[in-house]
Amino acid sequence: MKYRLVLTLLLLGLSQIIYSSQSERIRLIDIDFYSRDNINFNLNDSLEKNSQLILNYNLADRFKINYSIDSLRSQEQVKYIIEGFDFDWIKDTECNSIMTTNLLPGRYLIRIGIFSDNQMFEEKSIDLIITPPFWKTWWFKAFITIGFIGVFLIAIIILIINNSKLRRKLKSN
Repeated sequence: MKYRLVLTLLLLGLSQIIYSSQSERIRLIDIDFYSRDNINFNLNDSLEKNSQLILNYNLADRFKINYSIDSLRSQEQVKYIIEGFDFDWIKDTECNSIMTTNLLPGRYLIRIGIFSDNQMFEEKSIDLIITPPFWKTWWFKAFITIGFIGVFLIAIIILIINNSKLRRKLKSN
């Protein structure tokens, strides 16, 4: 069943899942992607064990991670942070989801924590990597740069050849 899920995710742009064991009280339920088509991954076990998600840039425009907290005590609070995007922990007010918009390509750490008296004592984290579009990758920029240099050199060589032909023609007349 896990292999079938991964293949489905590969078709939709989720290119890699790396598993690790984490906390038991915080359970990640699903991810909703709001791109051209509203896509929902009900990942249950796979997302629960997940420690790293690699997303294509087109799925990372706007998405929501839904989670549940088992047996939250009255003095406890749930907070989350997207390290690399947010500057401080954000208190979750009973919606049990993290909504993200306009994340640029890069690496982020999404942390969900249970706090009591401003001290975190339980946490679940997801390492999120958003891959850039091909035109923003280093190899594409290098290819374009080399192409421009090549065109420039060819233009110079053509000018030199035409100039020497013109000189020979002028000398022969």
